[in-house]
This record gives sequence, structure tokens and C-alpha cells, in this order.
Amino acid sequence: MKKHFFLATLMVGQLASVSHGQCLSPAQAKVAKPASAAPKQVKPILPAIRDKWAVLIGVGRYEDTDIGLLKYANSNVLKVAKVFVDPDVGRFPSNHVLVVTQDKANKASINQAVCEDWLYKKALPNDLIVFYICMRGTPSDSMDDWLLLGADSTLANKNQTAISLMGMLGDLRKRTQSKNLVCILDTQIAGDKNARSSNQILKKIAESTQTTILTADENLLQSQNSANGASSSFVEYLTEGMKAGGGLLPLDTVAGFISESMAKEAPAESQKPALLVSAANAELVKVPLGIPIKNTSSPLANVRTGHSINKLDATNPELAKDARRMLETPDPNNAAGKIQQLLTKEQQALQDDDGDDQDGPEVDFGPYMKAMKKAIQAKWASPKGFDQKKVVTAFSIQRDGRITEAEVVESSGSADIDKTAMQALKDASPLAPLPKGAPKRVQIRYKFDYQVK
Repeated sequence: MKKHFFLATLMVGQLASVSHGQCLSPAQAKVAKPASAAPKQVKPILPAIRDKWAVLIGVGRYEDTDIGLLKYANSNVLKVAKVFVDPDVGRFPSNHVLVVTQDKANKASINQAVCEDWLYKKALPNDLIVFYICMRGTPSDSMDDWLLLGADSTLANKNQTAISLMGMLGDLRKRTQSKNLVCILDTQIAGDKNARSSNQILKKIAESTQTTILTADENLLQSQNSANGASSSFVEYLTEGMKAGGGLLPLDTVAGFISESMAKEAPAESQKPALLVSAANAELVKVPLGIPIKNTSSPLANVRTGHSINKLDATNPELAKDARRMLETPDPNNAAGKIQQLLTKEQQALQDDDGDDQDGPEVDFGPYMKAMKKAIQAKWASPKGFDQKKVVTAFSIQRDGRITEAEVVESSGSADIDKTAMQALKDASPLAPLPKGAPKRVQIRYKFDYQVK
């Protein structure tokens, strides 16, 4: 007897909104076009961020004494977390920031809490996901991966006890379908202090996983202490750069400020931060980490910068000037001004595109979901001859019922079975139009389960 099990997760309510990004609505396209009738130069479009998530991991003490201590790991994590959740700087909702430190930061808990129980279930394709990682690490034996050493890891058995950075970021990219991944890597090498191939490894990871990586040191060999002795220099300047622009300076500008500031306070041969950009999403470095999300209550014009911009005058007058210009009257010819104008247009486009529709919480999707399952099930030609197989897909349903952006996010292990799931989605499209009051697009995770008993 064949048994079919269907599990669909509808991502609406607090987790649903109008999803922009690669597909522009006519309203958005109209906003993005210049008024001139002359031939238009195509400009890169910044990723539109629907929501934001941050994971901050810190390990300073290890059970394996051969790994060594990492000073300020916990205090660095707490300092970054404070800036991220600041409503006038990082603008991450406090319940969207997960902090994992010390004993809890072992391989099993990081994989389970960070990925399986959190990001995989909550983050969506148009979300920004930021990792801040402050722990020791080491190259893999094959020199093609960077291994993060959790609290219970051992150097002698690193391939089994450490966490693969390539694997973690790659799986996150696949499971969430988000291209907006930023990894701030504040790690320091354990073991071979003369290993200088780390930069090439990280470049490969950034490109393979389509992740933007900001490293505290290009070879992960150094970790300078800040002048105030309460954190590392890298974290001191990272948080200062974010606060100087009220969180609205783009990532590459903040990275440049960190590098310049650290070069001034130490010899040229010491710590050198590096920004590694994935060619698949090069525009992400122009997005500020403090970009307001749709439901934010702080409009761009009312962002407060605090006292740090004044302190910046003494250390980096040019960055202070850019920050003031960005937060006051933007100069259209200034890069920071252009970014603010584009962000403002994106925010307005989000509002305009919603029209009179209400957000997801006011819509009863129950009847629609039942009809959707029935329609997809009717089109699924289930496989034969297998004991049990599972395929997890992700797709969007447009307002008119069309199924778009369908992808397999968890393969059954059989290409033929995966194809049956994708064909079912293709054949079931279009579905009925979304119910009245729904956003212009909802995103679905849908599981095909097949058992023979």
C-alpha cells in the first residue's frame, strides 16, 4: 500500500512580506528608471532585504589545551550583539539575534541550535543573514576548507570534531536559498602558526558558498588588542564604523575604515583585515548592515548617530564627513548619498507595492493551503520501488497563482525522484489566485514524502 505524506510550510505572517530582489514588479521598475528619455545606462541593483538575522558565536577557552586561549572572545560577541540590536544602529530585532558562547558553542549545539532549529526554519530567500564568529580555527588537512574549533574540539581529531565553514555556509545557502550571506570571521589560527594559505582557502569558500566574508586578518594569524583593553581592535573599529554612520554606511565603507584605522595604530606587517566578495552577489557589499527592514519604526531621516561620529573626526575625518553627509542632506554625486537615496526608494517601493493589501497575519490561508496540497498531489506521479524517500522543495506563489522560483532544497538522493517533485509543481501551476489581502508573493517549503508498506 502506498502512502503519500505532504508537508507544506507557508511563510506568511511575521515572516512574510512582499519579496523583491531578482524579480522587479512594474512599480519597482518605474521607481528605478531615470526620468530622461535618453538611452539609459544599466546600473547594478542592490539586493532588497526583507528581514535580517544574525548569529554570533564566541569561544575563548578550550578543553584541548593545545588549541590555546582566545582573548576577548566572549566580550567581542557581546559588544557586537549590543550594536546589532541597537535600534539606531544595527536595527536587528532582538529576537533575530542568536548568541552562542563558550560551553554551548560546541559542534553539536551549533549545528542544531544555529541551523536546524533556527535559521533553516526562519530565514527566507530575500533575508540578510550575518554571522560573527570569534573562535580559533585551522585549515583542513586537504587545505581546501577552514575548520572552526568548538569548545569541545581537539586538534588531533579536527576533521571529526571541528565545524566545516565551507559546509556550514554552503548548506545554509542551499537550505534558505538566501544569497545575502555575510560572515564576519574574527578567528585566529590554532596549531601551525606559520600557515599562510588561509587567505586562499577563504577566497575559495567565499566564491563556492556565495558568501561575503570580512576577516579580521587576511591570514587569520593576528588579533590585536584594542587600546581600551576591553575587546579586539577589529571589533572596536567594526562597531565604531557602524555607529559613525548610524548603521547606514555600506559594508565595504566600514571594512575600509577598519583597515585604515588598524594600519595607523600598528606596523604594516601586522594584522590586515580583508573583505572577500563573492562574484555571484558583488552588490551585497554596498548594503549597510544596519539597513532598516520593512517593519522598522525608525525612518532613515530620523536616524540618530550618537556621539561616535564626533570621536571619528580625530581618527578619520573623511569617514566622518561621509557619515554626516549621508545622514543629513545627501549629495547625489556622493556614493553615500546615492546609497541613501536608493534605500529610500526601496522602502517607498515596498510601501507602494503593497497598495491597500494587508499583511499576512490578517489573511486566513488555511483553505488555500488545503486546495494547494490537493492540486499538487493530483499532479505528482509518485515513484515506484523505493521503501521511503523524501524531497523538500521551496517555491513562491505569485498573487495570480503562478508557481515560480521552484528549487529542490533537500534532495531524495535520486535525481529521478527529485524530478517527479519538480514536475508536479510545474504541472500544478497556476494554482488559484492568492486570497484577498495576501501579499504579492508568498514563499513555501513543501515536502514530498513517499513510503511503500
